[in-house]
Amino acid sequence: MVIKEVTIKEFNGGIAKDLRLKKRNKFGLAKNFDVFTYKHKIEPNLDLEDRTEASYSIVKFLASPITLGGVSNPILGFAKDGGFCAVYHWNGSIWDVEITNDTSSAGTRNENAFFYYKNSVLMFGGSKLKRFDADGTDAFDEDYVSTLGGVAITAFSNVAQPVHHLRDDIAYFFTDYFVHKLDDATWATDVLELPSGLKITSACSFGNYLAIACADDKTKDQKSYIYLWERNGSLATVDEMIEIGSGEVKYIANLNNKLFAVIFDKSNKDYKIIVKQISGEFAIPVDEIISDTTTGLDFLHQTSQVTNNKLYFPAGATKDGNTRYGVWELNDSGKLNLFISTSGITDIRGIFNDGNRWWISHDTAGGTGGQVSVTVSKVNPIYIDAEYETLIIGKGIKNNKLIRVGVSTEALSTDDEVVVEYKKNEDLSGDTWVEIFTEDVNDSMYHEAINTESDGKTLPEFREMQLKITSKNGAIITGVQIEYEEIDDGLT
Repeated sequence: MVIKEVTIKEFNGGIAKDLRLKKRNKFGLAKNFDVFTYKHKIEPNLDLEDRTEASYSIVKFLASPITLGGVSNPILGFAKDGGFCAVYHWNGSIWDVEITNDTSSAGTRNENAFFYYKNSVLMFGGSKLKRFDADGTDAFDEDYVSTLGGVAITAFSNVAQPVHHLRDDIAYFFTDYFVHKLDDATWATDVLELPSGLKITSACSFGNYLAIACADDKTKDQKSYIYLWERNGSLATVDEMIEIGSGEVKYIANLNNKLFAVIFDKSNKDYKIIVKQISGEFAIPVDEIISDTTTGLDFLHQTSQVTNNKLYFPAGATKDGNTRYGVWELNDSGKLNLFISTSGITDIRGIFNDGNRWWISHDTAGGTGGQVSVTVSKVNPIYIDAEYETLIIGKGIKNNKLIRVGVSTEALSTDDEVVVEYKKNEDLSGDTWVEIFTEDVNDSMYHEAINTESDGKTLPEFREMQLKITSKNGAIITGVQIEYEEIDDGLT
């Protein structure tokens, strides 16, 4: 008989593609936990509360550096009025229509771009660029590009979020395979034309370059590319074109001076979210999530944000009967984490972090879009249930007897609760878990069980096993301890 111990004291290794890895700082899944801020503990995220004004159908957010209605730095919401562009602000209790919006002929809004540049808020409606002053002093300008005397933007079917490049202080805009720019108040159309048959999906500053991500318009065998452009001249002056492989690149981001691409690949039976790091002329895979369906990889909306050198974006991956849909987090080591996930959010249209809280625009089940949720205030915190799944324990070639399971935490408060469950062997491919124990004793910092405490049954035998630790009401997890005994019975 051989006694084995597994101790997990580090949690920041990211989600593992292979659940049989022996890198204990990685995990099978972490959901609604902050796993990257600290090395030796994971904290659950704050819960969400409703901020919906359904008739406005708010889909994107910005923070304005002014005061409106007595509110400093209000959150602006990209809304619609009769299908046309409109902008309202959150006054602390409702979405207020204090900002003047001339929506009489503003054009049907495009949901993918809502952008702040030099005290202006800019958006697309119809085939025009719209604008208003962020302080609301000027009327909504529904023909901004025409007003500037620039060449009209031709009709387009695709828009990507604009980029303010700080090397030249110019804002760059993207429609189909064209790049436009706004230099203070001077507009220029089609300053770069990429090959037809491509669509620009994402862009970011990358040193002196503007990195531009594109996907071709094929429905099968789709491929993606990144162009590095020094923001002058024509396609002939593009410094590098990097092929990043199959699938549609959805997002690129500069994280701590490293360029990453997030690709949704629906080209074969293993649907994937793939993360690649761009190094020279190569796109190197660093992480991936496999999904059983295209659900979560099929949505039409583009939204992301980089904050604290992490990229946040919506996606879904259905695995083992568990739909893992929500806001994903990518850190500057190329590691993924499911940062916010709740069954009430089914189709994310916009995400925004204002420095304190997350704002999310989404559909709810059976909804029509434009629901708004925001994380609750830290002053009166309410925490979302958070789940952590270990990698697979056991080699599969011998039977094992689980002896004990323990979980350490920061001292539990009155309402904190930790639930520990397992699944094993043939059940690993499903989402059915068996409870071992629940710990909710005030000030408790460690609890272990030698049986299933609800009924006193002995802990299971297994060839392979996973544990799931659920944090409720804010319990902070600091360690997991497992002890099991190998049964020397060969392959029987």
